[in-house]
Amino acid sequence: DRMKTGDIISRATSDVDTLRRFFAEQAIGVGRIVMIFIISFVAIARINMRLALVSIIILPIVLVISIIFFKRLSKAYEDYQAQGAILTTDLQENLSGVRVVKAFARQDYEIEKFDKENAEKFRLGRKFNWMHALFWPLSDIICSAQNIGSTFYAATMVLNNVITIGAF
Repeated sequence: DRMKTGDIISRATSDVDTLRRFFAEQAIGVGRIVMIFIISFVAIARINMRLALVSIIILPIVLVISIIFFKRLSKAYEDYQAQGAILTTDLQENLSGVRVVKAFARQDYEIEKFDKENAEKFRLGRKFNWMHALFWPLSDIICSAQNIGSTFYAATMVLNNVITIGAF
């Protein structure tokens, strides 16, 4: 009862969509990644423990970077959502008070105010999308570099007769 209408509408539509996407995509993806990691690590560890440890050396770094990134991303998302709530509240107030706005000839002021709030929402959305677009390719590059390094280390182990070519 203390929240603005725009906040309630924004929360209801956004939260429902976020939960739907989480259960449809993210939860299944996280489970798949954890299973692949465990199975791969155990398989490599059975061949050579040093190789298994080298193959996950980047994991703590990626985890720390991910935690920092997702804290910042959450803040950016909350800012974007809050701005959407402001925009929705302004729209709802103008629609319900259209007669008052017209009576005092405040149309131009309200349009300018809405455009300003809409531009801010656009800016925050662009910031949020830019953060998203930057993180995933960078994390892929880091993980691919780890993959290349592990493959190189395993090939060196084969050349030094530490593991067989078949194990490689």
